[in-house]
Amino acid sequence: RILFTGIVIYFLGSLLCFTTQSFEWFLIGRFIQGVGVSGPYVASISIVRDKYSGAQMARIMSLIMMVFMVAPAIA
Repeated sequence: RILFTGIVIYFLGSLLCFTTQSFEWFLIGRFIQGVGVSGPYVASISIVRDKYSGAQMARIMSLIMMVFMVAPAIA
């Protein structure tokens, strides 16, 4: 549920950024995007910590961090 809510908030922020005519509203839209993307980020870390332990958790966590670091560069 947190993942879906975060994605919806991110989408609303993106929609605001897409439709705005002023820089101030664009910044507000970017802030909303940041709030929206933080939900899936925190939820994914919590899921990994709950499901895995030890070296396997470290390996999965490093893969997730790599995705979160590379995705904005690709976009």
